[in-house]
Amino acid sequence: MKRSISFRGFTLIELLVVIAIIGILSSVVLASLVLARQRGADAAVKSNLHTIQTQAEVYYSNNSNTYGPVFACGSSVRVTIPGVGANFFISDPTINNALKTAFVQSPQGCWAVGQGGGTYAVEVMLQSGVDAGKFWCIDNSGVPKIETVISGGNPNLGGGAGADAACP
Repeated sequence: MKRSISFRGFTLIELLVVIAIIGILSSVVLASLVLARQRGADAAVKSNLHTIQTQAEVYYSNNSNTYGPVFACGSSVRVTIPGVGANFFISDPTINNALKTAFVQSPQGCWAVGQGGGTYAVEVMLQSGVDAGKFWCIDNSGVPKIETVISGGNPNLGGGAGADAACP
């Protein structure tokens, strides 16, 4: 008694359909991962700015009620922190590390110290959701807020010799 065993393979159409389904599913997963990464970066920015806000108040009370010499925010300090003297509030290691980490997570950021060293402001661009392209801003008022991009993409925090630094 001889049995006939026949193996039937997959047709080309069946293989193409399976490959197409796998491709569609992987593209959906990758899109979700990109959005999750952007939301994670935004959460890190907000967390780092909250750290700066808390530590800046400690610095202020430990340094004769000043955040340091006046400094106006400019495009030259968006991504890197310039070499500044030890009397700036960003010379505090906790503030400096949080600021550097926030700037790494975002394409744009800026900080300023206002007249008399009595005010400061820091803002960093968010990347995801409805807030993409807007700035998360903190200042010495203690109230963080979201700000839209000022004309030409240049954030305006004030600061310098003639103005207080504050979120717009």
